[in-house]
Amino acid sequence: MSTSRTVINRTAGDTGADLYTEIEVDLAGASVFYILQREDGARVERAAVIDVTSPGQFHVEWQAGDLVAGEHELDLKIIDGAGAVKTLPTEAPIILNVRRAL
Repeated sequence: MSTSRTVINRTAGDTGADLYTEIEVDLAGASVFYILQREDGARVERAAVIDVTSPGQFHVEWQAGDLVAGEHELDLKIIDGAGAVKTLPTEAPIILNVRRAL
C-alpha cells in the first residue's frame, strides 16, 4: 500500500512562519503539541496555540533555532481532557522541508 506524505516547506531561521492546522477533532479541554524530529537527531516539541473560536484549529509559533535546514519529520500529539494521547498522522509523519536561508 502506498501512503502519500504531506510535505510542508519553510526556511531555516524563520520564527514568523507559523504552521496553521485544522483537524476534525473536538479540542475542548485538550492540549496539542507539534513534535519535530530533526534530521540532526534533535527533537523539538512545541505546544500549539488552540483557536478557541474555531473548533479543530490550532497553530505553532516556532522559536529561534527550531527550524534548521534539512528534511525533518513532524507529528501532532493530542492529549484530550481525560489524558488520552493520540498521534497524527497515523500512517506516515508529515515531512517538514526546511531550506537554508540565502
